[in-house]
Amino acid sequence: SEADRDIIAPDGPDPGNFLLAGAGTVGSRAVNLLFLAGYRTFSIYGMDCSFTDDGQMWAGAHASKANPIDHGKIETWCDGRKFITAPLYITYANAFFDSIKVMPDAEFRIFGDSLLRAMAGQIYKQTREAA
Repeated sequence: SEADRDIIAPDGPDPGNFLLAGAGTVGSRAVNLLFLAGYRTFSIYGMDCSFTDDGQMWAGAHASKANPIDHGKIETWCDGRKFITAPLYITYANAFFDSIKVMPDAEFRIFGDSLLRAMAGQIYKQTREAA
């Protein structure tokens, strides 16, 4: 209906307003929302984007979610280390870094022994070397 069209805004956000973008994971969505709320320092725990060496999820099973590793695990290398992950998790990790590029005044600390942290270290190293 015409009323729904106004709510959905198919031609993009209204001028002068903002669009709070979604993300691939609830963690990334939370970062977007918290940034909009004024937070600029983030400590990230549990956004691993990888599995343990035996293919287990650190956080355990998620309600109503299939384990992405059931769709095929892959091995990938980052910063000189091998990680077990799934294609979907690579997508989540790349989307996370794409989303924080538009938050230049924010500071991120990523904790854990995970692919996401290794990717952050590699990206930081490349940025520092380019400067």
